[in-house]
Amino acid sequence: MRHSALKRCLALACVLIGTLASKTAVGMPEVLGRNAQATGVPLESVGLWVGKADGSHVAAEYNADTLMQPASSIKVVTSLAALELLSPAYVWKTRVYLDRLPDANGTASGLSLRGGGDPHLVVERLWLIVERLSSLGVKRLEGDIVIDRGLFDTPHYEQGGFDGATLRSYNVGPDAMLTNFKSVSLRFTPNADGKSVRVAMTPRLSGVRLPELVKTAPGGCDDWKTMLKANFSDPTHLRFDGAYPAGCAERHWHVSRWERNDYFARVFRTLFEQTGGVWNGTVKDGTIAADRRPIFSQDSEPLSHIADYVNKFSNNPMARQLFLTLSFADAHGTTRPASLERSRRVLSRWLRSKGVDPTRIVVDNGSGLSRETRASARALGRLMVAGYRSAVMPEFIGSLPMAGVDGTLKRRPLARGSAHAKTGYLKNVRSLAGYVTDTNGERWVVVVMLNDERLEGGKSFIDGVVQWVASGAARTVGKP
Repeated sequence: MRHSALKRCLALACVLIGTLASKTAVGMPEVLGRNAQATGVPLESVGLWVGKADGSHVAAEYNADTLMQPASSIKVVTSLAALELLSPAYVWKTRVYLDRLPDANGTASGLSLRGGGDPHLVVERLWLIVERLSSLGVKRLEGDIVIDRGLFDTPHYEQGGFDGATLRSYNVGPDAMLTNFKSVSLRFTPNADGKSVRVAMTPRLSGVRLPELVKTAPGGCDDWKTMLKANFSDPTHLRFDGAYPAGCAERHWHVSRWERNDYFARVFRTLFEQTGGVWNGTVKDGTIAADRRPIFSQDSEPLSHIADYVNKFSNNPMARQLFLTLSFADAHGTTRPASLERSRRVLSRWLRSKGVDPTRIVVDNGSGLSRETRASARALGRLMVAGYRSAVMPEFIGSLPMAGVDGTLKRRPLARGSAHAKTGYLKNVRSLAGYVTDTNGERWVVVVMLNDERLEGGKSFIDGVVQWVASGAARTVGKP
């Protein structure tokens, strides 16, 4: 009887041990399984792939073929494809036209601009256009300014449609003449007396008022925007009905409140008036004949610099612009407008050329700010291996945030320089895709995606994976 009971207990123990073992599963190193348990990350929510950057060895894989939401980590796909297909030296051109050149009094008319899709047409570059006009002798502009945005064929875009944050700059949609992300930066600088803060706006928008000073009130800085009680209902008069917390140092608030033509008109008028120019018109959309010759063109920064902004600072509007530009890598080039569907077709062909199944990396708009984007850890891992073998590898890796140095990895608790990787963050999503250098100087590809409602410890788990690889532990996994 005792012997029979003992056998039953042993059998039950074997079942329990087998059940526990199945939760760490094949391909998940035991130490990472313990890390998941310690950080509260459910193993079923993990997609993991770790392998040598040269493709010679795979050290860890778990749920590696499951399609998951990668959030902003998908920017590695957008930027690598662009660097390869368009080249690191690729530039976007904003073309400028005048119907009538300035007369003896400096009066010109019929200013038109054809947007080239520049992802980083910030106010400084618009200033260069204004300065070029001034150097041509333009002192007074007559008539409206016409902007041709026809290079991008994009459907109606609802700013804030993704998460309801209509004023946030990261939600600004694509535009062939996207100017300064259609946003301003509000700067709040505490005065020495501690009783008020000075408010400034960059760039300055003609005709837009805001208070010079805002009072302070006791409080910490955790919820400073709420305490200000901002009222942006009137885009020509920004108000703050609350107070700035005295516990705050200088802070910046990026706001996109203006319609694109209204925004361009206000910025342009400010810059033009600073050169002594006069213009009283408005801005409207239009079409410029394809064979018309510009009086000059303004080149963007090269794509290698654009990739830095996209990846290091996870700039969503720039990523959207870059993804649309992939359209021009097909046989039609810029003779046809860019579109999301056209760029997706270009990307699919490129993925196949890299030996990656395009059904395992599904890109919506290139930024990761989408619930439709999907990727498997294995497919992303293999693409990163292809990126390491690519002729544009230096530019690509250099564009990624560097642990302890810059971008979204600057303040992560990782050894300085141990990783070059793109992170991702959405509600219920945490991710990382990039390269980790171990203590032997060997470089590894690491892809981690977490999709779950229970991700309080998600960043800690991902950092633990990076630290495990950086320590050299991955070298011994799966080897005799």
